[in-house]
Amino acid sequence: MSSLDQSLINRRCALIGRREYLAMMAGAFALGAADTRAKGAVGPAGAAATAGTVAGAAPTNASSVASAPRALGLWRTWDETFAHARYVCLSHVLAPGAPLWAGFKPNSRFDLAQVKPDEKSAYVPASYDTVGWTSYSVRLASENWGTHLDAPAHFHPCQTGSDEIPATYALRKLAVISILEKVKSNKGYQMTVDDIHEWEGRHGEIPAGCVVMIRSDWSKLWDSDPKAYMAEDGQFPGVTLEAVKFLHLKRHILYHGHEAMDTDTTPTLVSEDWLMSNGFPQAECVANLDQVPETGALIAFGLPKIKGAVAGMLVLHAICPADWHFGIVPGEVPESPLPFHDRKLVYDSAKGVRLRSAVCDRPAGVMSLNKNTP
Repeated sequence: MSSLDQSLINRRCALIGRREYLAMMAGAFALGAADTRAKGAVGPAGAAATAGTVAGAAPTNASSVASAPRALGLWRTWDETFAHARYVCLSHVLAPGAPLWAGFKPNSRFDLAQVKPDEKSAYVPASYDTVGWTSYSVRLASENWGTHLDAPAHFHPCQTGSDEIPATYALRKLAVISILEKVKSNKGYQMTVDDIHEWEGRHGEIPAGCVVMIRSDWSKLWDSDPKAYMAEDGQFPGVTLEAVKFLHLKRHILYHGHEAMDTDTTPTLVSEDWLMSNGFPQAECVANLDQVPETGALIAFGLPKIKGAVAGMLVLHAICPADWHFGIVPGEVPESPLPFHDRKLVYDSAKGVRLRSAVCDRPAGVMSLNKNTP
């Protein structure tokens, strides 16, 4: 075997796993030999046919396609783990009147986008009645709204913006530290290093590179009592500067998240200022941490790429073990196609949002722009 051949094998092993690659190659050799014997191929032509199969050329018959092994790579991880996991959404649903940090002007609104049906027409609202489809034009009071990520550039112009967050944030281990019992007796409780040590006494040291979420159940006020959630008295669960320093400088976590709108209750937001100024992002207004285990789960991260943004609305999902008692499993609810609703979306101009406020009058499958197409 030449050094070039060995190098190619090593690269492929690194990409898909040595065991899977060798199994694939062994199967390809077997298929090639069987195909050659079936055709009675001998000499150079037969050797060429076998070599073509080994090199990944298209199989010569349908049975080869059906029986050919393939390298599964991460597909096997999906089949064995993620397909049976339980998924929990950790993000709030946003509407124009959703809780907003008191310093921002509350002018968020979801209008219908303006669209020209054709080159000769004037702009009209994009509604089902006018153009056959609909779209929002969204105005936000702030990019720091709802469940969101504060990128370090939020406080420091030379630090990373939200559009510059690397793709490696997409999936990480998740640790959940609960301060719920202390918040019950003191709604302004700020997590300390002692709380972290207490958690580690039960679960072991926090893994480097993981995400730490701080559970307080403050997020339950988001819908039930928005005014209380906004904490106009300045008292809400937070994190001390010593605790965020410990998490990043001693445990080397990726980022942390909390349920309230701010990191801490100090007048100068000292914990948040330190995080941002030192290049550490954070997640705020996180939801449903009561439905996630303290250890053993993963967290998936989705962030829009808006040029020059210093924050962004987050879609966060916890991926929990199969034996966890919250969340849904793939296939448990309709996914493709997604559910059909007996009430249709209607834009409410007074509220500035679409609501399912009328009975659906179009059967599933009846198209909007191609009504006569089956």
